[in-house]
Amino acid sequence: MSKDNYDPYRSIYISNTSDHCDSYSSDYECDDPCRSRRNCDDPCRSRRNCCERKCCEHIVCPQGPRGPRGRRGATGPTGPTGATGPTGPTGATGPTGATGPTGATGPTGATGPTGATGPTGVGETLAVGNTTTGEAGSSAIVTDRNPTGPNHIFDFVIPKGFDGETGPTGATGLRGATGPTGPTGQCECECKSLGEMVENGGMELFPGGDNPKVPIDWTSTTPSRISQERAQGRVHSGQFSVSLTFGDNPNTNLSQIVENINPGCFYNFSFFAHAEGQNVGLIATVTFLDMNQNPLSNSLTISVRNQDLQNSNRSFGYYRAITPIAPIGAQFAEIKFVITSDTSGLKEVDIDDVSFSVE
Repeated sequence: MSKDNYDPYRSIYISNTSDHCDSYSSDYECDDPCRSRRNCDDPCRSRRNCCERKCCEHIVCPQGPRGPRGRRGATGPTGPTGATGPTGPTGATGPTGATGPTGATGPTGATGPTGATGPTGVGETLAVGNTTTGEAGSSAIVTDRNPTGPNHIFDFVIPKGFDGETGPTGATGLRGATGPTGPTGQCECECKSLGEMVENGGMELFPGGDNPKVPIDWTSTTPSRISQERAQGRVHSGQFSVSLTFGDNPNTNLSQIVENINPGCFYNFSFFAHAEGQNVGLIATVTFLDMNQNPLSNSLTISVRNQDLQNSNRSFGYYRAITPIAPIGAQFAEIKFVITSDTSGLKEVDIDDVSFSVE
């Protein structure tokens, strides 16, 4: 710009462009934004009287003092994210976590093929051997004769049951018609007393030896259960009695055959007995026999039950009965004692002073 354009009053240069604002006849013809130093930040901000083309240019305003620092402006928007950096090294492996719950059971697999058939085993046979009866209350026993097989044979011992109570006596039946009268029998003798007919009825005579068993003139099919008894309280009279120990298969027994029986006669039969132990009984019988010692009718039976057999304070009971009439053909009579019981355990019956004579 030339000095022609310098306004010394205003200390500004004026751009000569065109228009009526070229003349400065008045300070107010063209609003001079530079008239005041307050407008040095924007010399063309106001143009009230001048056209837009006539503005102040190249204004040099004197620099004033530094103003106070303004407030920090608002943070600008975040810039775009930068490129991802390279992956860092893998960190150390962490501790193993707790075991999770067991999963559900899977479906059952298909059945495998059937295996080959094994070799045929050795056949076993079973057979029943002997069956015997044991004492009442004992245990049953089964014995295998061939326990290693293959042919097994089993023997059985089965205990017998206890005797039940005797049932009530049934009603008496109707009397039958009377049969024809038989021929009159011939009695070749008279019923005279012959005295004592039992041999060694006092049980005083036993065979010699250290362990005498069956008394002389008496017999038994169970001699191992017969013994001489001499203990105090177990002998009725004299020095000895005979003791029968309970046992079965067969039951313990003692007997004697009496001779010189007369048909048509009655006979007295008596004895003394004492029991050792509980639940023990005694059966005494008199059976008439023919010349071949075959049994005939009209026998006598004395059954002594446990509650009737003396066993307290070792006292003896006395038992007596009269036989039925001796039948025709009778020549002998068998006296027999049998010990009985419905429980196991040691049981004995002492017998003494047996008597048999004509009534």
